[in-house]
Amino acid sequence: MIAIRNEGRASVDPVAVFWVTIVIGIIVIVVFLVSEHKKTKRPNEFKKQTPPRGGYTPPPPQHISANRPTEYVETAIFNGDKLTYSGHSAESRKQSLLDTYNAPIDTFTGTIDDWNRRAREKSEILYRQLQAENDSFDPYSPIAPGTYSEEPLISTEKFFLQKIHGKPIKHPEIAGYWFWEYNISFPKIMIRLMGCGYLRVSEIAEDITHFKVDEMRAVLRKANLPVSGKKAELLKRITDNIPVLELQAFIQDYPKHYALTDKGRQAIKGLQKSMTKNHELEDRCMKAILTGNIQEAYKTVCAYEANKNGNRGVGIDWNKELDTGLSFAKENLFRAFMETPLSDHLMSGELPWFEPQIKASVVLGVMLGNTAPNITLLAIRFSGINIREKTKLTQLTYKLLFALMEGRLPR
Repeated sequence: MIAIRNEGRASVDPVAVFWVTIVIGIIVIVVFLVSEHKKTKRPNEFKKQTPPRGGYTPPPPQHISANRPTEYVETAIFNGDKLTYSGHSAESRKQSLLDTYNAPIDTFTGTIDDWNRRAREKSEILYRQLQAENDSFDPYSPIAPGTYSEEPLISTEKFFLQKIHGKPIKHPEIAGYWFWEYNISFPKIMIRLMGCGYLRVSEIAEDITHFKVDEMRAVLRKANLPVSGKKAELLKRITDNIPVLELQAFIQDYPKHYALTDKGRQAIKGLQKSMTKNHELEDRCMKAILTGNIQEAYKTVCAYEANKNGNRGVGIDWNKELDTGLSFAKENLFRAFMETPLSDHLMSGELPWFEPQIKASVVLGVMLGNTAPNITLLAIRFSGINIREKTKLTQLTYKLLFALMEGRLPR
């Protein structure tokens, strides 16, 4: 009530006036803020392209036209496995792209948009090439003795063996990093793994495990069996009641998969997670760092990077780095980092017992340009720290990594 009756006269309630004033003030402020927001609101950059600095305006999208076969088109068009460009030879255009990106970064001319566009095109070309190479391998073709090495598998090959288990034999999706980072050629490694008896084509009973619930129920219906229950129950019902030959007739069109043999399972048994999927490299470098041979560890890393199919690191010439080694300042920083004890507030639980291994893992992680979670995997493998300490170890790794990358010692 704003007004009340008092001795026959109207009077104003001061409390009511106060609250009405507050409400009106809030409304005015909100209206003002909304109007100012509308004035200063930026356009949606994802919907509307604005010219970048320098006056360059991206060209409008262009498309292949049957009526203009000689028109230059910026976009690569794939027809099956063949790459075609309007106005350009596919091979000459493809080679031009690959030559451009294999050249040193400071020789590239053009805008950022040109760089991004060509990077996408190159990525698509290389992806298609790798997929075509992967599809060329036929697991049913006889493997001649002497066409593969019978030496024990190295850790990188074991990690690949672990990864390929369960993949379909037709069009297997193999990540490109296996080729670029780890120098794994799919046909060659598959000949070696299958020739040495680590891998084989799956059997009927194994194929069933890849079925979805609806597919399992369809098989049971064909065999006039109950279709109720969870996936594990359906799988057991199929394997217990349907003979292999009858089952093969039901699922003859279902894709086959790669499967580990007993020898393959034994090969990857106890395989520990790795920062680089290369235990041998990590072991050599960690031994060098822990014994004070910082320069030797770095040159081992440089040789490893220089031999990769893909050059990692923007503008880094790893062969040149291998010749020159670490700078005097960087080597001294790593050495001081290893020799300076960590303060008590950084270490807790089991961590103080493994301080040298933890710091050496961080130094190697910086040399390889790796992340704190991956460095933690290396530290765990080398120190044997209880997995329950992983969270604390990761937090510590972040602090040490940031300090070292900033060129200072942790406090």
